[in-house]
Amino acid sequence: MTATAAALPLTAGAPRAEATPQARPDLLYVGSWNVGQVHGVAFDPVQGVLTSNRPVAQVSSGWVTAHPDRPLRYVGSWLNGGIVTALAVDRTTGAPTELGQVSTDGAATAGGGLSYLHVDRSTETLPVANFEASLATSLPIHPDATLGAPVSVVEDTGSGPSPRQSGPHPDRVVAPGRRHALVPDFGADRVLVYGFDGTTGALSAGGTGPGAYATDAGAGPGRLVFHPDRRKAYLLTELTAELQLLDWTADPAN
Repeated sequence: MTATAAALPLTAGAPRAEATPQARPDLLYVGSWNVGQVHGVAFDPVQGVLTSNRPVAQVSSGWVTAHPDRPLRYVGSWLNGGIVTALAVDRTTGAPTELGQVSTDGAATAGGGLSYLHVDRSTETLPVANFEASLATSLPIHPDATLGAPVSVVEDTGSGPSPRQSGPHPDRVVAPGRRHALVPDFGADRVLVYGFDGTTGALSAGGTGPGAYATDAGAGPGRLVFHPDRRKAYLLTELTAELQLLDWTADPAN
């Protein structure tokens, strides 16, 4: 794979202000699919320019997410059942230091494929969707920023009519509150609703919570994003390219 990069002004031909405020460029972290590196890209917020930097970590990186409060990055890969690597970022230089790795299926089996991870700040856990292994899991974030073994691993079930839907493929794990987590499953044509422990971040299937939302057969639900009021969610179906608006009333708004 060959990658090229250039500085790209976001607004071509915009006049330069006479007095330009000075600001240190932000360092963005970009995952490189199956390349084994995380790349740094400098963003100048004043000029609106992205400038390619260099590889900043030798880590397989299908997905990169930042901790909302701490100088940490968590990187997901397809290796060994779906590995997540914790990186501590130097606040001055932006250089990351690897803190360790954890397998999302708890057994380091082959065939993992992470499609999403994010930090749940209320529980200090990392909910993860393992697309290829059909798993939704959550990893605890320790006080020293390292990751622990999964506090929960839930295996999805189901399939759809498309050749790409021969089995379940969770695409996201989204917790809008402290009682439930929604898991859009590309392969099962459903948005599954799991229990979510607001203290430990553990996921659980079944129970007495609200039932799953079923899309049309062959829709392939994927991306799910909540409105800030946490009463509405937007669902993107990948196979039929629909954007659906869903109501959500199971969790309190606050």
